[in-house]
Amino acid sequence: MAPFHIRRAEAADAPALARIHVQSWRETYTGLLAPDFLERATNDAARQRCEES
Repeated sequence: MAPFHIRRAEAADAPALARIHVQSWRETYTGLLAPDFLERATNDAARQRCEES
């Protein structure tokens, strides 16, 4: 296994972290949450809110 380095997230990491957050919700909660709720929780507006947090 290749070595890796763990560092604190920086503001520049926000877009990638928001994409990961949204994708993980979609993969984890599909079939468990109402589709309309999941869509609202993972749409572009939700990703942007996550990115800005």
